[in-house]
Amino acid sequence: MKKILFLMVAALAIMGCSKDEDVKDEAYELVAFFNTYNSKDSIHCYAVGGDYLYKQERGSNKVVWKKPVTVPEAIIKDLGYGEKEVIRYEYSFVTLDTDKYIYTCWLARESSYPATYYCNIGLYSVTGEFIKNKKIFSVASMPKLIELKDGDVIMVARGIDSYIYAVIDENVNIIKQGENIPYLDDIKFINSSQCITYDDNSIIFFNLNTQKKTEVNVAEYIDNKYPNEEHKPRYVIKDIEVGLRYSVAHIVVTLYSGEAENIEMKLNNETGEILK
Repeated sequence: MKKILFLMVAALAIMGCSKDEDVKDEAYELVAFFNTYNSKDSIHCYAVGGDYLYKQERGSNKVVWKKPVTVPEAIIKDLGYGEKEVIRYEYSFVTLDTDKYIYTCWLARESSYPATYYCNIGLYSVTGEFIKNKKIFSVASMPKLIELKDGDVIMVARGIDSYIYAVIDENVNIIKQGENIPYLDDIKFINSSQCITYDDNSIIFFNLNTQKKTEVNVAEYIDNKYPNEEHKPRYVIKDIEVGLRYSVAHIVVTLYSGEAENIEMKLNNETGEILK
């Protein structure tokens, strides 16, 4: 398994509050990684380095615990004529934590062109104990895992021709999968079957059950909102706030004069209709 480059040093924490108290030295480990996952509690992070899964204090890099990782079994590919190719999982990282589990992702190079990878999800308890590894599908990019409102997890990644997804339960069994999901970094789930995201020009709704995609033209909305401007306003979608019945896009609009305004674009989650 390829080692993730990391730096490990020994450190001493000096503990004690007053001159009258004895000063105690406590040895602990500091580890710095290039690839960490920030935990949902906002004060810790996780990483895979060498043969271990690490939980650290965010900012200080102090190790809370480290537990052995279990590398998925190598894939044996039959090439015919009595020849076989051994494909090993060489790259790993933490991709999600929930109230119950920590998820790692393992990638093994499947082909050189176009570059694709076998993807294997590792499931660990919140205390770092290994539960299982499960091969999902082949991907062409690092996958992203998102916890859904019903407790299941969706995995989204770029495939050969489009973005693909798989919904997995807490046993890492695939319960739903498909393709053509509009995958962007800012994707959010309204419920377990519908997501919302955006690019520079559009806000996009996508339903996993029906595969229906609805795009809302933001540029047209901005033009209609400022009909008297000789020069088209510039805008940036800063965030989308998701609700049960509607979502609100927070947009910063800059006019030709340099004046900036913060506006809210309210959208019906079912239809994508812009609400007044």
